[in-house]
Amino acid sequence: MTENVLRLRILSFRILVNREPGALDEAKTRIGVLVDKVKQAQSAYAVMPAGTEEA
Repeated sequence: MTENVLRLRILSFRILVNREPGALDEAKTRIGVLVDKVKQAQSAYAVMPAGTEEA
């Protein structure tokens, strides 16, 4: 999950710096994929804690 969040930060910086339409479209697509991966990782982790203290 950490790796995907770091990739999202890099992509957000690229969007800020590179404003070409082609690059923006590619970045938006990649961001969508990374957001889905982060959500999957969060849901997989959510079932792991055994008790309320671990959660």
